[in-house]
Amino acid sequence: MGSNVQITFVGNKFTTAIKPLKAKEEQVSNEVKSHALMFLRCHMDKVLNKQCLKYTDPSVLWKALKERFDNVHNARLLTLFAEYRSVRLLDVAKVHDFHQEMLNLQADLNVCGKEKTDEDMIEKTLKTFPASTSEIAHQNRLDYEAKRIKSFANLMNLLKKK
Repeated sequence: MGSNVQITFVGNKFTTAIKPLKAKEEQVSNEVKSHALMFLRCHMDKVLNKQCLKYTDPSVLWKALKERFDNVHNARLLTLFAEYRSVRLLDVAKVHDFHQEMLNLQADLNVCGKEKTDEDMIEKTLKTFPASTSEIAHQNRLDYEAKRIKSFANLMNLLKKK
């Protein structure tokens, strides 16, 4: 579930309709269950929604979705790691394109629980400079080690100027 969807779901207190009740005397109203179910279905793919019409209780629907998609991140990790390993500054025409590709990979890896820090991305970038620009790569390495380059965005801005 996307971040905005999750925030809205929690903000509307629909989580009580999908989580196990802590005490037997707790009860979730039919209205909350109904709203939670509508909200979940509204944010599902049409085909998936059709497949899940048999679930009329939001907690049962949630459990089915969790069983089905809980390992999606793990399945994507191999592909994302391969993409991260193969992306190189010398393979793109513009620094801007490399910057965007790295930020997209960072976001995807972070969603999967494998954070890529600025330091990781700076190191990756410095290792993938084209051989023809070894002087620039060396100067950027020195600037990074001397803490004059403090972030990945800072490095990208410097490279865009060159």
